[in-house]
Amino acid sequence: MALRSSARLLAGAAALAAVAAAVTPTHAAPNRNAPTFAKALALSTFDGGEPSLSIDPSGNGGVYVVAPQGLGGGKGVGFWGSSDHGKTFKFSSRIGSSVGGGDSDVEVNKDGSVYVADLELAANAICRSDDHGKTFKDPTSGGACDGTVTSQYGYVSDRQWLNHGPSGEMYLTFHDVHVELPYTLRSDDKGRTFVPCGPASFSATGSELQNFTPGPTSGTQVPKPVIGREGEIYTMFATATAPAQGGFDHLYLSATPSCTPSSVFTTYPIYAHAGADLAQPFDGLAMDGGGTLYVIAGGHLDATNKQDNVWLFRSEDRGKTWSKPVRVNTPGLHANMLPTIAGGLRKGQVTVGWYGSPETSRSSSDNSWRYYIANSFDGGRTFAQTTASGVMHEGAQARALLDFTTIAVEPKTGMVVAVFAGDADGKRKAYVVRQTGGRFLK
Repeated sequence: MALRSSARLLAGAAALAAVAAAVTPTHAAPNRNAPTFAKALALSTFDGGEPSLSIDPSGNGGVYVVAPQGLGGGKGVGFWGSSDHGKTFKFSSRIGSSVGGGDSDVEVNKDGSVYVADLELAANAICRSDDHGKTFKDPTSGGACDGTVTSQYGYVSDRQWLNHGPSGEMYLTFHDVHVELPYTLRSDDKGRTFVPCGPASFSATGSELQNFTPGPTSGTQVPKPVIGREGEIYTMFATATAPAQGGFDHLYLSATPSCTPSSVFTTYPIYAHAGADLAQPFDGLAMDGGGTLYVIAGGHLDATNKQDNVWLFRSEDRGKTWSKPVRVNTPGLHANMLPTIAGGLRKGQVTVGWYGSPETSRSSSDNSWRYYIANSFDGGRTFAQTTASGVMHEGAQARALLDFTTIAVEPKTGMVVAVFAGDADGKRKAYVVRQTGGRFLK
């Protein structure tokens, strides 16, 4: 990794200062486009903490959910499949590596093939289904993906993600546990092999390096990337001022035009302010149908107000510059966590999901956490918020619900579908809600 020049350092510092000066947030006003949702559907059989969701881009009704089952407990991923747009999930299975279960993700490619990544301690096991999730195979060996998996990529990694690109290529993104930087790999042979995007997969080129503390204490957060229509790669990450103590007070976007052996990522600041903590896990990144990028973050903007809100940032120039933060949640929700975001089919359309509570703090034992979804049709300037569930969890924020939720937009209809964990009945399950009324994101 090349050393930074003093000129580049000065430019990066100036950019961050400009971002910090924009600390005064805009508050999103409610409107009448509130979506309505069917009753939350509980997915049984497997643990549902930290669920990921992907929708078949062909619009044939395929909706797929995965959740990690914990390291050392057998095959590492619980999988659920729906063929009727998420109304019912009639098939499920336990797949992946016998030494996996750390994290999981699911992605449907444009040909309908379903990919699952299962995090082991040493790497990620990759599984693929060519029959819409009914069965899974090891892409390398061709055998069943049910214990021993030879498709192993992203070594010594944490929190992996899968994406598909415009040509049917697949991407695996993760952050390593040594220097805590994000890395992206590409597969052009249906997951059999993955190669790095660029000489080092990721090239941090500006002042963001000063906020990395190599090693596991850094805690860099890297949400699921976005792949643009022309194959450009956008990766967002949050860091803490080094040494890594306290909150995540810097947000960045890194981008490269395409994944090639010579790719170089350029990094742009999104937000920075002393005392901020903007990764009440997990942050999120999305792009709408017009190419506008959005970042969602849960937490507080500075040290003066410790209330944890859901904040939206918007970029109209592919990540080079970013708007002031917009508060998504209504004022009555004082404690908020685990936000997620997805872009709609047209420019200016975006949807956000999160847990919220009216109590004054996430640490309050009186919290009753419900899941909320808010849609916007003006680029996140205003939102229409809906309570999408009953009480999912009670008490202080803890590891009970793990680290994130997932929201998605069906590519043909603009219907919003979300998945989140709940343990109100004493057992942690994944719950799916699907939009049934209101204005769709199309």
